[in-house]
Amino acid sequence: MLGWLPWKELGLAAAILGVLVGASGEVLFVKSMRFWGVDLALFSAFLVQSYWPLVAVGAWGPMAARKAAADNRCYSIPWPRLRAYMVLGVVTTAANTLRLLALSMLPASIFVVASSSDIVFNILFSRLFLKKRFGAWHYTAAVLATVGMSIVAAGSKPSSACHAPPCHSSLLPGLACTVVAAALVAANAVLAECVLKDQKVPGMFGALELAMFYSIVPSVLTPILVMATGEWKQWGPVLGNVGLHGSTAAFAMVCIGAVMSKLVSRTGRFVVIREKSAFFFAMLNSAVRLATAVAAYVVLGEAFSWAKGAAVAIVGLALAAYLRGNFLAKQTAEPDSTELRGALLGESAAIQVVSQDWSPSTSSTSRPGSGRGGGSADEVELVPYDILAAVMPARGNE
Repeated sequence: MLGWLPWKELGLAAAILGVLVGASGEVLFVKSMRFWGVDLALFSAFLVQSYWPLVAVGAWGPMAARKAAADNRCYSIPWPRLRAYMVLGVVTTAANTLRLLALSMLPASIFVVASSSDIVFNILFSRLFLKKRFGAWHYTAAVLATVGMSIVAAGSKPSSACHAPPCHSSLLPGLACTVVAAALVAANAVLAECVLKDQKVPGMFGALELAMFYSIVPSVLTPILVMATGEWKQWGPVLGNVGLHGSTAAFAMVCIGAVMSKLVSRTGRFVVIREKSAFFFAMLNSAVRLATAVAAYVVLGEAFSWAKGAAVAIVGLALAAYLRGNFLAKQTAEPDSTELRGALLGESAAIQVVSQDWSPSTSSTSRPGSGRGGGSADEVELVPYDILAAVMPARGNE
């Protein structure tokens, strides 16, 4: 009845909106924790990763049950895909822990600008592992993002001349954590693209499955880190102080909001990566960080500086450069190359090319039993797919 609606485009738009809402929620959550004096990085990391029961019971479980009923067998995840999920979960645990540590040491505006370095790592990993090609405008976007991060680092004052936090001594560890976390996030996005582009993984079902394992593995590993570092000893006194100030209800609402925003952001991320690319998600995330940095000045009351303003503006230029590169790549791509490649994939490694002007003098190939001069206008020649793929121009990547 509603088949005329562009469901694929609407789903992608909803996923992009989820990324926009969820990414800003992480910054606001950590800053709210600091407002209440809850400066517990591993507690925050465990909390925002604990949404997997909602996915398992509310969405993934029913979809897996319907899939098992349709296939008339118990649903199981193949070992190669499960192994990829586990690797993604381990890397996610490290990335989120470093990100939340950095957020506890840096102002929100500096954090979001410094984390834009994942654009550079995304290009590097996409070139190495996905064999993607980028244009000059894409590389310009990466350079601008790096320049923005460098301006933030160069604009920090030495500790001897620093009279108000954050000082240089606390800024450098935060920047280092942010850059390492950005590299891990980029590696995760590229690996997630490899998993989601597999035709054996259904669309939304695959995104929910990946989001669930992104939560399960960190939910198991983070408590181990909590016990190893001894942070659990601080949980009782610190969280008890929140109750003494009479803000338990507000604190609980913020925690629930953080869990839900992470769930929405994660699911939206994987839908965007599957429908577009990991690098498209990196640039979209850069736009979110730009908006979050501006909101940090207004909502969180951060002091404005020209270095911060210039860095935010340069990240905006990086986004514009990426969009320009994407536009030019689509303009220069041949209009029928995608359809032709799709047709080739449907054949058994060959296509039939009908020769309308067949003659023995122009071809030495003929069917067995027809003789050298026995060709006709309806003769066909089998052309291997790999030859056509070699001479066909490849489409530009996003």
